[in-house]
This record gives sequence, structure tokens and C-alpha cells, in this order.
Amino acid sequence: MIPSRPRSRDEFKVALICALPLEANSVLSLFDHHWDEDDGSPRIGKARGDPNSYSIGIMSGHHVVLAHPPGIGTIAAGTIAAFCKLSFTSIRLALVVGICGGAPMNNGIQIHLGDVIISTGIVSYDFGRRFPDGFEMKDTASDVPGRPNLEIRGLLSKLATARQTGRIRSAIYHILCQLHQGSDTALHYPGSWKDILFPENYRHKHHEPSKCAICAACQSKSDPVCAAATVSDCHDLKCNTRKQLSRPRPTRSHQSFPPPDVHFGIFASGFEMESAGVWDIFPCIVIKGVCDYADSHKNKEWQQFASASAAACARVDIQGANELPALPQHPEVIPRNNSITQIPSEPPSGSIGSQTDSKRANEYFVPRDGIDREVIAADISRYFGSDATVRPGLFENPATGQIVQGYYIKSFRTLTMRMVEDLKADSARWDDEKRSKSPQTKVNDDSRRYYTETGTPGYNGTDGDFDNAPFSSQSYWGQ
Repeated sequence: MIPSRPRSRDEFKVALICALPLEANSVLSLFDHHWDEDDGSPRIGKARGDPNSYSIGIMSGHHVVLAHPPGIGTIAAGTIAAFCKLSFTSIRLALVVGICGGAPMNNGIQIHLGDVIISTGIVSYDFGRRFPDGFEMKDTASDVPGRPNLEIRGLLSKLATARQTGRIRSAIYHILCQLHQGSDTALHYPGSWKDILFPENYRHKHHEPSKCAICAACQSKSDPVCAAATVSDCHDLKCNTRKQLSRPRPTRSHQSFPPPDVHFGIFASGFEMESAGVWDIFPCIVIKGVCDYADSHKNKEWQQFASASAAACARVDIQGANELPALPQHPEVIPRNNSITQIPSEPPSGSIGSQTDSKRANEYFVPRDGIDREVIAADISRYFGSDATVRPGLFENPATGQIVQGYYIKSFRTLTMRMVEDLKADSARWDDEKRSKSPQTKVNDDSRRYYTETGTPGYNGTDGDFDNAPFSSQSYWGQ
């Protein structure tokens, strides 16, 4: 069941930031629903002055917003994060998702191409001073990005347990298999034989001396190579694959490819260019797929698979973030326990529909599905008495924990399920009338009048707008 459409930007708690279209494509392919593709639905919009472009949808049961930076790098990421926070003020978790270069080894554990690295911190290795004898990075407490907040650290501690890491690894593999088999996504696994790591001193250059004099003269790590070599792949440069380091990666017979491993660490084990710009603006987790070893032997062949691995990991992490309450679902039926005062099926014996049933006003909650706001506002006196009031609000079903949109009705009269069904029937007839008549036409139906104007008797909302009246019960997230 698809969660209800968000009423405002305040309902978005998760932001995703991808620097490259390749990364954004991987994330978008894992959306459960795309709200910005709903024809005829009101736009969520953004704050005045926000230049960002967004994609909004549902991932793992949460409303998420994907921000599209204008380019790569720390400045672009920081700028887009700042404007995103201006438009989406309730974001509680930001995920920087994409690709990175990875160190071949992390605490004695091998990192392979396609693996996923989840940040426990970051290092701004490009922030420092340039001296005549070289560059010195600033690493004092006031110069480095701070630790994640308590909530993020708790979530990371949970995800880093052996049980959760195994679950994440298995879920990533399952998602990648689905993408690998899907005709629309056409995810391609490059192959373990293309996961090549050369020794540190083996330069990425023309290895045929006759091809380039500059590369022929390159004998040490400080010697330059030609410009053509920096944009050529190993095949064109005749790099000797027999020089590669042996790094076996076991694969079970029933597996199409080795499942990506998940590594946790400070982001010096993964080299990328966006996280430092986002880190101090949002509570942030960086999730990156390793597409190369951050050496001179650049290889774009792994980028799509690494990006998909990171997106799959982000989906699993959002699903496991139980600190973020799940979204409300549109109820298919009205459960009886969705009321503050229990709604009986029939009125109590001796009660008369047009008479007051109690000396004390009771408050009922009725889910809004199938009930037109104009019908309940215009006809409240007929159903619930002249002293009855109605207001929009939210209610948490104690049986399921779901947050339901609907109406709070305060009345001295006993509300029954038969009344609710009558309201639904009247709403359906009123909807048919509105389709065939002018919006300003007053319609008579069964001797009752329905008005398309707001501000009708019994409604205690704000500014005559029933749908946008403030929720006086509780906020969407129960805060």
C-alpha cells in the first residue's frame, strides 16, 4: 500500500544528495514511488530563493527528497545542502550517496571494487596550508569536521554490529540481483577479473617507449606523465596486468557475482569530494561505493555497479533507521479503534437521531477517506447537532501505530458507524454533482444544501480553509 501523499515539505525527514547523474539514477531506480510524477497533484514546491532541483518520493516507507547538485565538489554539496535545509526544515537524516575511490586495505581487511563504505567520520584532506616544501593538512579540533550527533552515532553503532552488517550485505546483494535481472535497469557486473590493483610504484603511463617521450622518461613517482595518459585506460596504455597484486575474492557457486562487502570507517578509507560540504549542515551519513583505488589507474567501468551498491545500501539503512517513524497509510476501512470515543455500530436504545444523547460532549475521530470536506462542514449540524464542531487533525491508531488523517468531531450526540457510512455516500453524490456543475452552484440533494464556499457553520478552522487548518491534536511525527 502506498503511503498518503505528503501535505507539506515538513513531512520529509530524509534527504539524499548525489553529485553525479549516474549516482542519482541509481537512487531514483530504488524509489518505491515518485510523488513528482503524480499528474494533477499539487506540487510540494520549495522555499523562495532556493535554486535547487529536487526529486521527491518514497523509499523504504519514508518520504525522501533527492537533491541534485549543479556539480561535484565540497562547495557545490555544501551550497545545495544549505538551500535544502531552507526548504525542507524537518530533515533528520541526510545521506550522501554515490561513488568514491577506496583504499585497498582498511584495518587489515581488504576493500574491493564494488564494496560499500559507510562513514563514521570524515577528514578534509584538502584543507590546510601550502608551504614551500609541501602541503600541510589542518587537523586541530577546531579545523576538522565534528563527530556525528548522538542519534547518528547510535544508528551507526547498530548498523556496525555483525548481525546488522550481515543483514545489510545480504539485502544489498538481493537488490543488486534484481537490478541485474531487470530489463529497465540493465545493471552490469564488470567481473572479478577486472578488479585490478597495481603496486604503488607502477605508474599509469604509456608503457611502450616509442609512443611518448614524456612517459618514457617517467621513472619515479615524482616524474610527470603526458596529458593523454591521464585520460586513457590501462588497455590503451598497455599496462601489464601480470604486475597486478593477487587479491582473491571468494564467490559461492550459486551467486551471480561476489556480494559487496560493507565497511565502516572515517572517510579517508574512501576518497570523495562532497561529504565535507554537507557534514556540518545536516545530521549526515556518507554511503559510497568503491569504483577505483584512488590511484592513477582510473577505471570508469566500475562506476555504475559501485553507484548501485551504494544506493542499495542507502535503501537498507533508511529501512533500518527505526528512529524515523514510518509513514501513515491510507486506511482501506475504518477500524473501530480509530476513535477517541468508541464509535458504536448503532445508536444506543432510546436515543433519537435529532435529540441530544448526552450531557457531556464527546470527541470522535473519523478518517477522512471517502468523506468530502464540504459535505462534513456544511452538514455537521444535521448529523451531529447545532452545537457540534469539526476540525481536521491526525490520530495515531493504538493498534497499528499508524498516523491517520481525518476529522475530529465534538458533539453531544452519539456518533455511529451508520452516520459515517451516510457521510461517505453523501460525499460520493456530492462529488458527482461537482463534476457536472459550476463550482459556485448551490446544489440541493435530499432537501439538504451543500456549499462550495468555506466558513460554514460548525467549522472552527482557520482562514476558511478546511484542508489546511492547523492540526491541534499532534504533529505528524508525534513530536
